[in-house]
Amino acid sequence: MRAGVLRTAALWVGLGLAIGPALVRAAPHLPASDETVVETLPIRYDPALAALAGLRERAQRQPHDLAASLPLVRAYIDAARRNGDPRFLGYAQATLAAWPEGAAAPIDVRVLRATILQSLHQFDAALAELDAVLTLRADHAQALLTRATILQVRGRYAEAQRDCGVLLRNGGEVSAALCLGSVASVTGRLPAAGSLAQHALASVPDSDTAERVWAYTLLAETANRQGQFVQAQNYFQQALQVDATDRYARAAYCDFLLDRGQPELVLAWTRDQTRDDNLLLRRALALQALAGLAGRSAGGAEWQEQLNGAVAQLRERHAAAQQRGDRTHLREAARLSLFLLHDSNAALQLARENWAVQKEPADARILLEAAIAAHDAATRVQLSAWLRSSGLTDTHLASLLRS
Repeated sequence: MRAGVLRTAALWVGLGLAIGPALVRAAPHLPASDETVVETLPIRYDPALAALAGLRERAQRQPHDLAASLPLVRAYIDAARRNGDPRFLGYAQATLAAWPEGAAAPIDVRVLRATILQSLHQFDAALAELDAVLTLRADHAQALLTRATILQVRGRYAEAQRDCGVLLRNGGEVSAALCLGSVASVTGRLPAAGSLAQHALASVPDSDTAERVWAYTLLAETANRQGQFVQAQNYFQQALQVDATDRYARAAYCDFLLDRGQPELVLAWTRDQTRDDNLLLRRALALQALAGLAGRSAGGAEWQEQLNGAVAQLRERHAAAQQRGDRTHLREAARLSLFLLHDSNAALQLARENWAVQKEPADARILLEAAIAAHDAATRVQLSAWLRSSGLTDTHLASLLRS
């Protein structure tokens, strides 16, 4: 899932309500003194956020003016996407509170509300808003893209493809090609997915970095699912050459590098990225691999110490997310439980809850890995049947099923 609204489904930071015992026991961090820096706010490391000040002042002067408020809401959503900080989504919701809920709200307000709900993984509520909007405006491009994203994440591929097709008929050639390519990539039509991504690359201007990164990442993931690892690595690198700050591409590339046994490169890509829970998880997995390779040497002890610190941070953050009732990223919680806390039963519970919400290839993979670790043959059989019915082709999943 890439570009614009299509990127937001995959990476929102957080954790579900049902957390394994190992996570719940994490104690809150108490700073040693009043001088201890607990957190550095995003504005200090992302100068682009300074532009929000002017937008905010204008919206505050004209709180009921769409032309003043909607650019601020979009900027908040983009800031949340770039920084992985869900607080910006709260600011966006507060700005939209000037308009009523439901049918009385302007269409663009309803689409932005749906985008926020999608980002928070409140998919049913988001779909209800989008269905209503598209009943009134069947050609609304952003609503079509957002609904296609959610439908694909939910495993409703035929419906997602339908919305991509409507977008194509209405003239959104590049976005529609990438939308259709994304659906093709998870329904066993990998050559078609690659062709659509290449077509988009040939059509999109160099200045549109979001869609270029989306296209390269789609090519990388498609090649990876086919076992074409050299090509996949090249495409990931091209995506990150276009925009090295893209959080989705960076996390996906880190997962690829972990699979390829290159944890040292994961450390390089996650350096100074510990504010991002998703990248911190990848860093912890890389540290675990390096500590295991180094054994009891001095280097191994150093890797282990860093690993312990990363795991402690993840446990604190996930415990805080549990207290907030935040269930936006059960997949990452399951990976933490399985691979870093070594609690296969908790991981399986989290992976099952995640699977009830979303069904992307990474969701299938952690569910299968947890089922294997917990010796749950029934879940393996059920997932195998789902993979056959969906058409999803993935060398990693196939290898796991054979194990």
